[in-house]
Amino acid sequence: RSVSRGVAVFGVGITIGTLGLIASLPILASATPFAVGATLVVSEIVFGRIMVVTRQIARSVGDSRGASLPQLVSRFGRAIAAVGFVLSDQTSLGVWVGLHLGVEVIAALSGLFVVKQLGGIPSEAPDRPSVAYAREGLLYSFNGSAIGIKNDADKAMLAGFGFAEVTAAYAVAYRVIQAAVQPLNALLNATLTKFFRIGQRSPNKIPGMAVRHTAVGGAYAVLCGAALWLAAPLLTRLLDDGEIDPSVIVRALAALPVLIAGQQYAARGLTATGRQLWVTRILLGAAGLNVAMNFVLIPRYDWRGAVIATLLSDLLVAVCLWVALLRSEPLTGDYPEKALE
Repeated sequence: RSVSRGVAVFGVGITIGTLGLIASLPILASATPFAVGATLVVSEIVFGRIMVVTRQIARSVGDSRGASLPQLVSRFGRAIAAVGFVLSDQTSLGVWVGLHLGVEVIAALSGLFVVKQLGGIPSEAPDRPSVAYAREGLLYSFNGSAIGIKNDADKAMLAGFGFAEVTAAYAVAYRVIQAAVQPLNALLNATLTKFFRIGQRSPNKIPGMAVRHTAVGGAYAVLCGAALWLAAPLLTRLLDDGEIDPSVIVRALAALPVLIAGQQYAARGLTATGRQLWVTRILLGAAGLNVAMNFVLIPRYDWRGAVIATLLSDLLVAVCLWVALLRSEPLTGDYPEKALE
């Protein structure tokens, strides 16, 4: 009965949000630059973060299905919105950001629905956030920024150095790689609860767990890289209308899944045993190194320089994370306070 009521409320919320979005399209079509920026801020900083937090709540209790729902709603919603945008007569920037906001609102609602089904947020939290936890969370947030810089700075720098057509092909090839490694990310997310529980009770078991999970992920990554190499020419038939064949770039980046698999569980092991500061330092250093290498290599070697910078920086991240996991001491118990002393 409670599930039925929750679904009904959730459906009403989506319906109201959708109708409101449709009614606002004429206004959004003439939106000012400030309105566009404000809408994106509300979309990403407010509703986007709500969605992320609800996913983390579901992950923390081992509910992989619940953690997946908001992300699926967001991704499928964006795809549907993109199709509607292309087919519509209203194709202004304001309409697009309005659709983006609508999708994020619905995704956030789906996440809140998941939290409600898990029992809701208690009024009396047993462990209230402390300053140390907030600082630890801030360090964790730097990881996403560092990864974003490391992964995407090369596209912006390729365009900045005047390789516009090459940038498009490189971006397509990189998206193919990212799509291929999604099973690795799914496996990593499915082990979140397990790593943190064992990391608190028996931190000395974490390196062995990381090795075993890396072996599984690495096996997939090797097969994935081989498949990318063999299937890359298919991109030529679909997208070879520019200066560079995307399949050549895909083959150059085919080793990237193996490097990603080599990083994930070492980083997870460090975080689960209170050594998040190590992860943040390594990722920020790799991001800076990646930008520096791109700055030197792209003007000389165009997309090949970006590939070299990507592979070298990811290899360095993998090596440094494993050294930190195996050589530094885990912090047990209430580790955020200890990690920041």
